[in-house]
Amino acid sequence: MKSTVFARSIPFALALLLGGCAGYAHRADVNEVPTLRDAYLYGRLYMDAPKAFLGLDGHQTMGFAIECDDKSRYVLRMDREDPIMVVKIRPATCSWTEVVYSDGDGTVRTRKPAPPDLFKHVTLKGGYSYYLGDFDGAVTTSMVGTTVRTRWNLKDAKDNFEATTVAMQSRYPKLKALPVVNRGLAYTDLPSDSTGPDILEEQIRAEYERWIATLDRTEYKASHILVETRDQADAALKRVQAGEPFATVARAVSRDPGSAEQGGDLGWAVPTNYVPPFGEALKRLKPNDMTAAPVKSPFGWHVILVTDMRSVVPPPYERVRERIEAQLRKKVASQTQQTSAK
Repeated sequence: MKSTVFARSIPFALALLLGGCAGYAHRADVNEVPTLRDAYLYGRLYMDAPKAFLGLDGHQTMGFAIECDDKSRYVLRMDREDPIMVVKIRPATCSWTEVVYSDGDGTVRTRKPAPPDLFKHVTLKGGYSYYLGDFDGAVTTSMVGTTVRTRWNLKDAKDNFEATTVAMQSRYPKLKALPVVNRGLAYTDLPSDSTGPDILEEQIRAEYERWIATLDRTEYKASHILVETRDQADAALKRVQAGEPFATVARAVSRDPGSAEQGGDLGWAVPTNYVPPFGEALKRLKPNDMTAAPVKSPFGWHVILVTDMRSVVPPPYERVRERIEAQLRKKVASQTQQTSAK
């Protein structure tokens, strides 16, 4: 993997042109209580460098930027002292786009494109945690004439899903309730320009048609009350059925920190953006309908109210064609390898 270089001799104006202001994504607190409306990214991001090196040229660290199709952007910082990281983001389809070099306050001063084969077009759903991978970076210095050069290297990137998941759940015990998904290196899409088996346009179009046939075509605006036990859920349901406003009960008893203060409001989402029991319950409801009985999920027990519904238009073929081609290449290459092994 090629190293990247930042030299002290780069003019300050050019550094500003290359960079910009983008604060670091906030880490989840060790006592973070998971919510259904957020997705959680985790991994090991280790910066192998003496503390004295990290202050050179005004830079404090190296990391990478993740950009999503909803235009949100997150900058994840590599860390020497505490490399096991969990960050909370809005559900979306996201990709790692850049390696960034930043000041201590998160201001990006210079950047390089991310490796093409890592963490691309990953769809992140609310109520799930996603493993990114294990990344090792390093910084060294050298003299070139009278110029001090700082060389930042992404030394290693690997899938160490099981060990890092155990370490994450030990440090963040309340996140154990979340289903974990391995989106490490073994699960990333191949870049669209990679060598591999030929994929015909007809195959890509057929896969697109198959994919959109599986998509949810209805989006729901829902609220919920989340409690720990069935008895608590039954009690909350009876309060609403007796005429107490749903939002009032949610604010009083719901333990979902992401929605309780909003009266249980989860906003708009398709059912597959939620864990399966919750999503399946949504599809059985119509506007102003409430679940007749509490619904159990990995988070606890839910009383669910649907307040509105609307149709969803699938993304156009041109927008997702590259992603589908990459997935087909990966699938065919894997099948070829399995056949050869036999």
